[in-house]
Amino acid sequence: MKFTLIYRLFNYENSYQNFKLFLKIENFFKSSNYFRKVLIIDPINEYIQDYEKEFFDEVFKTNFKNDLAGLSDYVLTNKYNLKSNNILSFLTSGSIGPFIKKENDIHWTSQIISMVEDDLGIIFPIVEIPRYTDYNGSVFLKKNKKIPKKSFSVPFGHSYCFHLTKKGFDCLYENEFFRLGELNKEEAILKYERLLTSYILNEGLKVKSLNEPFCKFDFRNRNIWDSRHFCLSFFEVSDPENIGDGSKENIFKLKPYEIRFLKNIKQPHAYRPVHLSGISMELQKEIDNLIQNFNY
Repeated sequence: MKFTLIYRLFNYENSYQNFKLFLKIENFFKSSNYFRKVLIIDPINEYIQDYEKEFFDEVFKTNFKNDLAGLSDYVLTNKYNLKSNNILSFLTSGSIGPFIKKENDIHWTSQIISMVEDDLGIIFPIVEIPRYTDYNGSVFLKKNKKIPKKSFSVPFGHSYCFHLTKKGFDCLYENEFFRLGELNKEEAILKYERLLTSYILNEGLKVKSLNEPFCKFDFRNRNIWDSRHFCLSFFEVSDPENIGDGSKENIFKLKPYEIRFLKNIKQPHAYRPVHLSGISMELQKEIDNLIQNFNY
C-alpha cells in the first residue's frame, strides 16, 4: 500500500515553521511508502526555500485560500483519481506533527496502513461529537438518507489532517464534494467539514480517529452520536487536541507507535470568538516539550 501525500502550505511565518518541522521529521524517519508527494502553495510564498520543494514530486499553485478548496482545486484541475492500493493523506500547515516516539524507528505512514480495513473510509486525528445540538452542521446533512434528521448531533472529523482510502475518496468524488470553489471559514467549518464526514458515514464506511478518547468509538453507531452519554470531561474542554497538562511527566503518554497531528494555529471567525481562538497554554507547553524532546 502506498501514500499520495498532499501538503497545503500557507503563506504565514507560523505555518512555515510547522512545515519546516514536518520536513525534519520526514528526514529523520524516512519512508518508502510514498507513491507521490504534492505541495500546494499560494502563487506567492515568501518563506519556502527552493531546496525544500525538492522533497515533493510536484508543486501546485492555487488561488484558493481555504485548505479544502485548495485540495479540490488540485483534484479537479488534474482530474485526479486515487489508485486502489493508495491512501491520500492531506496535511495542512495549520497543524504540527506527526509526533511519534523517536525510538519506534517506524514511519507514521506505516501506522496508518496498520489501521486500514476493507470498509474504512477515512481517518482523522479527531472525530468530534458536538456537545450541543448541532443545528449549523445538521442542516447540511438532510440529503444523507441514512443519517436521521432528528439526530442530536452528528460526529465530524477535524479536517486539518485526514487520510482517505480509495472507497472514501470515491464516495466524496461521486457526491461532488470536490466541487467547492472558494470557501469562507464559516462554510468550511459548518458545512464542508460536516459533509466530509457525513458522506462517508452515509455510505456505511468506517470513520476512524487517531487520538484518545475518540479512537475508541465506532462512529457508525448512532447510539454514540449524543455526547450527553459520555463523561463530560471528554467534551467540556475548549481544546479537544489537548493531550496533557504541559508537564514533562506528560510527554508521550502516547502508547507505543501512536501518532499525533495537532492543530496549533486557530484563527477567530464568526463561530469562534477571539477569546476562544488560539490553543490552550497546556497544549502549547506540551508541543514545546515534544519538539525539544525530539530535536530532529
